[in-house]
Amino acid sequence: MMSNLEETIQRLAHTFTVRDIMVPKERLVYASSEAGARELLERNPNFDVIPIDQGGNLCAYLERSSGHIRSIGLHDIVSDATTILDLVDILKDRRYCFVLVSNRIAGYVHFSDLNNRLVKLPYFIILEAFERYLVDKIGILITEDTLEKVLDSNRIKEIKDRMRRQIKNRAELGWVSLLSFDEIVRCGCYLGKLRLNGAEVQMISQTRNCVCHADRVLVGSHEDVKRLAKAKGICISVLADSGI
Repeated sequence: MMSNLEETIQRLAHTFTVRDIMVPKERLVYASSEAGARELLERNPNFDVIPIDQGGNLCAYLERSSGHIRSIGLHDIVSDATTILDLVDILKDRRYCFVLVSNRIAGYVHFSDLNNRLVKLPYFIILEAFERYLVDKIGILITEDTLEKVLDSNRIKEIKDRMRRQIKNRAELGWVSLLSFDEIVRCGCYLGKLRLNGAEVQMISQTRNCVCHADRVLVGSHEDVKRLAKAKGICISVLADSGI
């Protein structure tokens, strides 16, 4: 089963890449001189950088944080074929990259571009695989006692009422079918099938909610990129260690 997961993630990795979410050069705001770049940076307070074009090639940029002109170097560049999952890991340590397309700088990607709806798709697959693993692992282990230890009294009452309705309608699927993603993860930790602390559980649940709701953005700040990268890493690590 693990090979199937790896193959799925690999297909996703090759399907969704930087080229799908980058801002191409023709849509970039850029200057042809340092003076022009400084003027544009002042007029665009939300921009981190202003690229500088010389002779038809993007070769440098004015950085807001330092106020300095910097040449575009290897550390500033990602390939347009870089996977979105890998891009998240890159952008957790920096706010932006220039994109190399056929040996020339032809685009730019900022951490805010991770709010492109395509970014949610590989995350959805990973989180679904993670949840399915937990459901299969703990479904038959969850009892009323488990609920008493993990959930508050109001939530337990609600779940028990729903279970009674399921039994009455001959549609009983077990306690796990009545739990939210967050509750499944917390039950997994209580039952010893996951080793996550409270902050990690909250982080994965928050990421899952952002991925599954169309009206929520993945990243509202650069700190959220670190959350995305860590949530992905935890899910893939759990799935890999499980051997499924």
